[in-house]
Amino acid sequence: MNIDFKILALTFLLIVLLVVVRYFSRQNSRKKRRHRKNIQTTFTLLEKFQSFPPESREPKILAYLRKIDPYVFEELLLTAFQNKGFKIQRGTRYSGDGGVDGQVSKDDINYLIQAKRYRGYVNKDHVKQFILLANQRRCPGMFIHTGRTGKGVRELVYGTNVQIISGSKLIQLLGLD
Repeated sequence: MNIDFKILALTFLLIVLLVVVRYFSRQNSRKKRRHRKNIQTTFTLLEKFQSFPPESREPKILAYLRKIDPYVFEELLLTAFQNKGFKIQRGTRYSGDGGVDGQVSKDDINYLIQAKRYRGYVNKDHVKQFILLANQRRCPGMFIHTGRTGKGVRELVYGTNVQIISGSKLIQLLGLD
């Protein structure tokens, strides 16, 4: 009877292990599907933005970008860099990414990317944190956002290895100018 109990216990543990492995496998698969869907959405958005009348394109695009899913915004920026000839490195996760939404490189220079959707002014603390991160990694960075860049933020990035991209520069990056 003792042997039967051991076999039963081992069988139970094996079933639990298989259930756990399957659960994490599904979670990983779900994340990959979400990434692929978000990347595909970027192509649809770029086509949509091209259809906006040129005379009102910039404000309409910026207003639209402020409303889209933040993860789609990240993927949109990386797709735009790819379209401009950069090599891109997409993150494997959206949250818990350590403050880096992606990396791009061109001419053997790697850049860290931070994407933020703002309706109002940029949060100065977000920029400070990104500057520190870029300094720690000894990498230039691009803080790309949809809001307004105040004088304090411009002064904050002056002389650092981080540049701010917003407004017209963001529209140029997307190839929609």
